Amino acid sequence: MKLRQCIFNFLLFLVSSCMYRATAQDLIQDSLVISIDKLEYTEHANLVIDTVIDAREVPNRQIGVYELNKYWLIPVDLLIQTERPLAESLNHIFKQPAKTDTGKIQISIEKFSVNKNTNSLFYPHYHLNASIQLFNINSVGQSDYIGRLLYEPSCRAPFFSDDLQDGFQSVVNIWINEFAHDLEKMHMLNNSSSTGIMFNNLRRDIHDVNWINFYGGFDYIFGFRERLIDGEFYFSHREARSTFYRSGYGIRYRMADLFESIEFGSSVDYLLFRISSSIVVQLKSQLLIGANRWKDYRKTEHEIYDIFIGDFALSQCVILNPLDKTSLLIGLGLSEDLSYVYSRGLKFHIGLLVHMGFKL
Repeated sequence: MKLRQCIFNFLLFLVSSCMYRATAQDLIQDSLVISIDKLEYTEHANLVIDTVIDAREVPNRQIGVYELNKYWLIPVDLLIQTERPLAESLNHIFKQPAKTDTGKIQISIEKFSVNKNTNSLFYPHYHLNASIQLFNINSVGQSDYIGRLLYEPSCRAPFFSDDLQDGFQSVVNIWINEFAHDLEKMHMLNNSSSTGIMFNNLRRDIHDVNWINFYGGFDYIFGFRERLIDGEFYFSHREARSTFYRSGYGIRYRMADLFESIEFGSSVDYLLFRISSSIVVQLKSQLLIGANRWKDYRKTEHEIYDIFIGDFALSQCVILNPLDKTSLLIGLGLSEDLSYVYSRGLKFHIGLLVHMGFKL
């Protein structure tokens, strides 16, 4: 009878907590307004935007949802919105008389969202992800597909005096200037005399694609007196830049001479450089905390503090990672590891790293 009562009370607690959370968000939901349509791009694009279509499946003013806690307790969904519908705001900025008669384009906003990444230990930042389809409007009014423009600008969140309004406004401002410069490049591409125009974020594919990729895999690290296996996973948007940041979660299994450990990292930072359509250079840093199992416990008495291990790890790896393709990932690199156990103090190790993974 007591067991049934305990189970009932536990279920009642879970239901009450969910209802409280949902009610709190409904009653105290807040909004933050970003002024997109008041911005001006001084170097007016030569290419005219004829029509802006918002194809997103969200309210036409909404560009993001950020969860925060009010009064350190109440969870609140902060709706990030524009003053006017997003398509109308972009029309206001970019629909201007052309300097030359170079035709018009139509854009379709497939994805446009802003958020703040607080999971990153070394690079907490505001970021924007957008996918915009381009169509050329010919002389008879028909639209011809050009391609997709992908965006993922970011700006660092300050460690002190972080203001959400300023942060989200800043990353939107960065995107507007990038988009305007891309319109200028589109004009130059239409000019047959132009050469050397680089468009890293333009995709000319015509098939539907996944906007989110799932990465998973492991690193096997060969050290002098230990072996490490790092498991990792994270989600990411499609690449839009040759240099980009990611953050994820990690788990590490350590096989040392006197002990073995299992460690967890909730803040794993990746800085990636794409040097070709197939090769990515990855720099990774992570902070891990875990528990030890000592192999010599029958011979040596350990303090209770020896159960724990703290670990800061860096790695540099060259990975075979084809752009925009589901694939297996293979890499080779170096790993550096600074760990602390009470009875052993700080220990530094370096090892050879072999990476195996996949991208879906």
